[in-house]
Amino acid sequence: MCLLSSHLYFSKAYELLSKIPLSSHILDLLGEEENKLNEFGDLVNRERYWTVNEILKENTAARRALVIKKMIKVALSCVEIYNFNSAFAIVSGLGHCVVSRLRAAWDKVSSLAGLDLN
Repeated sequence: MCLLSSHLYFSKAYELLSKIPLSSHILDLLGEEENKLNEFGDLVNRERYWTVNEILKENTAARRALVIKKMIKVALSCVEIYNFNSAFAIVSGLGHCVVSRLRAAWDKVSSLAGLDLN
């Protein structure tokens, strides 16, 4: 995710969050209002499944390992610019059951990259 993409994400996230009244969650629990927080959750879910799909697009374990390494670097870059939502979404995608079962790919990811993820 480049800085421009990050800026667009923050713009979209701010736009969605600014439309949610503070009482929205409580009113939703009481069944009195539709919860607009779902829109924000959908944004995080799209990023999570983008991570999973980018990894699964590759046919070989070596190429999947390269994508996993790149995703770890992107997540770290997100943390550096305080984009914790995207970092969380990417790490969630890396931890998705389909991705975590790719043992051949994870074995090719260096131990240093794995330490960065932890």
